[in-house]
Amino acid sequence: MSSLEDFAGDVVWPSDAERAKYTIGWIAPMSIELTPALALLDRISTLHVENDSNIYKAGRIGNHHVVMVTLHKIGLEGIHSVAAGMYASFPELKHLFLVGLGGGIPEYALGEQMVLGDIVVSRQVEHLDCGRRTPNGFEYTHQTYSPSPALLKAVNTLRSTHSLRGNQIRETLQGIRQKLQRSPRDKPEDMGPDADRLFDPDYHHRDNTKLCENCCDLARAYSRQERGQKAYRARDSPLIHYGTIGSGNSLVVGSKEREFLYKEFQAICFEMEAAALMDYRCLVIRGISDYSDSHKNKQWQPYAAATAAAYAQELIMSLPAPVYGVRKCSVHEYTAEERDCLQSLWPTGIDYESQKNQNPERVPQTCLWTLENPKYIDWRDDSTKKLLWISADPGCGKSVLARCIVDEDLPQPLPDNPPRRVLYYFFKDTSPEQRSATRAISALLHQLFVAQPQLIRHALPSYREVGKALSITFPKLWSIFTAASTDPMTGEFFCVLDAFDECNEQEQETLIKALENFYFHQGTSSSTSRVKILVTSRPYFEIRRNFDELLRTSINIELAGNDESASIKKEIDLVIKHRVAILARENRLAKKVADHLEKRLLETEHRTYLWLRLLWEIIKKTLSGTIKRMNQLIDELPANIADAYEILLQRCPEPSFARKVLQIVLVAGRPLTVKEMDVALNVNEHTSSYADLELEGPPRLEEMLPTRCGLMISIIQSKVYFIHQTVKEFLLDPTGVGPPAGRTWQKSLPLEKSHDVMSEICLRSVTFSEIRLDRADLCKALLPEDDRDMEPNEYCQRYVFLSYAAIYWAEHYRNTPNSKYLGIIARFLETGDRCPLVDRYLQDIGTTLDAASLGGHEKIVQMLLDQGADINAQGGHYSNALQAALAGGYKKIVQMLLN
Repeated sequence: MSSLEDFAGDVVWPSDAERAKYTIGWIAPMSIELTPALALLDRISTLHVENDSNIYKAGRIGNHHVVMVTLHKIGLEGIHSVAAGMYASFPELKHLFLVGLGGGIPEYALGEQMVLGDIVVSRQVEHLDCGRRTPNGFEYTHQTYSPSPALLKAVNTLRSTHSLRGNQIRETLQGIRQKLQRSPRDKPEDMGPDADRLFDPDYHHRDNTKLCENCCDLARAYSRQERGQKAYRARDSPLIHYGTIGSGNSLVVGSKEREFLYKEFQAICFEMEAAALMDYRCLVIRGISDYSDSHKNKQWQPYAAATAAAYAQELIMSLPAPVYGVRKCSVHEYTAEERDCLQSLWPTGIDYESQKNQNPERVPQTCLWTLENPKYIDWRDDSTKKLLWISADPGCGKSVLARCIVDEDLPQPLPDNPPRRVLYYFFKDTSPEQRSATRAISALLHQLFVAQPQLIRHALPSYREVGKALSITFPKLWSIFTAASTDPMTGEFFCVLDAFDECNEQEQETLIKALENFYFHQGTSSSTSRVKILVTSRPYFEIRRNFDELLRTSINIELAGNDESASIKKEIDLVIKHRVAILARENRLAKKVADHLEKRLLETEHRTYLWLRLLWEIIKKTLSGTIKRMNQLIDELPANIADAYEILLQRCPEPSFARKVLQIVLVAGRPLTVKEMDVALNVNEHTSSYADLELEGPPRLEEMLPTRCGLMISIIQSKVYFIHQTVKEFLLDPTGVGPPAGRTWQKSLPLEKSHDVMSEICLRSVTFSEIRLDRADLCKALLPEDDRDMEPNEYCQRYVFLSYAAIYWAEHYRNTPNSKYLGIIARFLETGDRCPLVDRYLQDIGTTLDAASLGGHEKIVQMLLDQGADINAQGGHYSNALQAALAGGYKKIVQMLLN
């Protein structure tokens, strides 16, 4: 008897009410993937639904009713029709899981090893069939989707639990084996390290009718032992990897293609179905049964399918229990207008999930200075408390705390209540968009409308009025936010705004004033909102002054980190003890040496999380095994963050390289990708084409960039950032005086010089011989940021870095002290009467001179005038250049035009 027959269960034609109980959908593409999944269900039944050709298996996992299905046909087309049928038959589904087998990349990131039987959980899915055929082969274009925010939060929370208490996969595998005792063929056994072989990339399978051991040269394969300690696995202890999964209609079956797709998209796992589920925001969980090469390992498939199913079960059991008896709205079908409106709210260039996840997860037993604080609990649990401001000095872990609140604390299920809905935005001083309160409200609305699609009706009137500009129009966004939050259907929800001190100062005041009016109106109106807002920031005087009026009321609370400094230090002490223990174990330190290191660190007066993070990098590089040398090391350790930055930067092996990277990151209009940084670092006076560039390549550059820059750089999802806002404050020289006595790096980067570096990079790159200047749309960079369409055109997206340079070159050039690049600029700016340029509102700007005057570009205005531009040319939204300069508020340009 087969395993699937063992799990037949009763055959049922469920009623509408019975189908409404099912809130979890599970798709297993093949029967070998469905078998271990069925072993996890309690009370199995087989379900048939009228007008649906799918045959479903159903049962319970914990408190959740789960419906499972396998495919009639492997691939994107087959799974799309199955998913559509499932959602039509079970309209109350809240979450969808795709669970089965995948091919893995054996090594990624900084030497991480993936072995057969390991598990990959999707952070996002890359559609690998998107692109075009060219003479050079297939050129891929990005098309990605992420699982739903609720599932990503559940993954993050479970990941934290695993860090603290370990996972349940071994126990779950044992349970699956017990249920599959009557079917030895399907019994998922860990095949062990001897059956896991990784062949040389250029060695292909010799005979598709035979196993590797019967036809391949096993001397060309690496064992787990030869791959190093990171490839070791105890029995039934697979590692869980989190990252991008590549999905397409054709299977990746070559090591070269596998490595290319990792370099191009950072994909660490490959399969054939997930891209078809973009509309369902499903979570993809794959057990690794091969290395996406020609050497298939079918003997690993039952075990890999079972490990993926075991993780999926544990994740489902961690989800909040559904609330039955309260009928939710039927599945909302967006109209075309609603879809466009929702898309307009997604902040350009900003992934708010990634922005949050730039911050590390907390160490267990930390963040309790807030989570167990009566003020926080009062705000969270008391319906009358509306706003909580948490202030603390730099380096105290505010953003780690905010991530913990979003991912772990607020989503926790409550007895007899639905789970809390949490919206969030993490400000970052890395680009104007990420500093924008307007974009923050846009992001909050996007999350709210994804969670409750019916509320999008509140945004449609404003969208019809301003179209795509809705995401940058604060008054309209705030009006939508207040209307949606007071809608009786909305219920209670929480908004977390982290690093408010990194928000644009003018917009800080605007948002706080809006909150004051909102809460005042709440006290005088019958329309009440159940929105709660938490804000974290440094305790700056200006922010405190702006919050003062709000904090005087009984519904708002301040939690000052400075009042909790003793508790914060105790938590830092826990982290010190935790890290010393790991360091001692990894380096085989004598107990007395480890105890002495711990004691000396705990005696340090000014301890912060950031100080400890930096200190640890220094300690690891200079570790000694004796107390005498350890004392010498500790005596030389930096006492504060500024000292730590200086020491780390002075150890840079190539100071000139590090300086250029830091200058680029300091003034970049948005975070550069690793690919863009690679191009930017290689542009100089000797390069006139892409062919002239000597590129490192993204994987190597990503690996070595932080070390070559004194660990001041972090790379998150292939984008380059400072490790902390204080790095920018340390390096920036706002006065031009230069470093203090005894320092080399502190206050060593004037803004003008850094903009000058970026100006040269941008202007030289846009004039590379491969670039057609008439197609790069370079004029739009002249417009003010609020008027500029920040999306590069299709042509610019073909070339690495051109997407950035085309939008930001003028911003950098405006802030340079010299005019040495005017000759390059004159090559692509038209001085004629018309400029083929519209702003993001689709308004005709007029002439190039009009655009430069509106954007405040004095040097370019003078160049255009010297070349004979007509200052009286009429037309466009501002009529002429003088009116454009007046609209922009640039008095000096007004005077230039009048003279």
